[in-house]
Amino acid sequence: MRTRIIVAALVVAAVSLGAMASSAFAATTIQTAPNHWEKGETVISKAEAAKCAASETFTLKSKVLGAELEVQATGLECLETTIFNAEVEVEGKKITMASASGKLKFTGVSVLKPAGCKIASTLTTETINGTVDEHLIDGVPTIKEYKTTKPASGTKFVSIKLEGCAAAGTYSLTGTVVGLGTTDTGTSAKNHPVVFNTETNATSELKLGKESASIFGAASFELSSGEEFRLTNK
Repeated sequence: MRTRIIVAALVVAAVSLGAMASSAFAATTIQTAPNHWEKGETVISKAEAAKCAASETFTLKSKVLGAELEVQATGLECLETTIFNAEVEVEGKKITMASASGKLKFTGVSVLKPAGCKIASTLTTETINGTVDEHLIDGVPTIKEYKTTKPASGTKFVSIKLEGCAAAGTYSLTGTVVGLGTTDTGTSAKNHPVVFNTETNATSELKLGKESASIFGAASFELSSGEEFRLTNK
């Protein structure tokens, strides 16, 4: 299992991305399963403050009024972000899941396409929630961590306002975002990177207005205390 975040962009959700061969990719599934955040051998019993940063430029791809859209962000911050273990109900049963909550602030934002479009230099999401789900290939669990991120309320992550071009207008980015954690389940580390790529976008359900959208990039995710932590599936 490797951890699933949301841009949303979480890292909370954040956040974000490692590709598979197409034959394995087709058999890839993600499902809800019990897991925990731990520090050492101790299950985290209260919310722990967390922080994040972009380790690669983020790019949002979609369409607006029939034209290709590409918006990039060179920086990322986690605002009011915590990780915690939450009890959730799945198919009538209560289980504990490693979770996260907070806002993502994208900085250094600019529009690559359509030509001439302008955008605010920062974008801050609504509060978003993330959980870590179990990853399977041909029905067999792996050690990958998949982080699923969605808005805490409603469906909107953030509003994208374009100005100065034919596609000028405000568009809502909605749905769910899946990120792939590159730290194996059970491994303690100070930094738990999350990537967003072709594989994770195939599992995400992200839209800009009525158009499908994809997000690419990578982020680091750490506890504000600097302590090592890990995900376990017990």
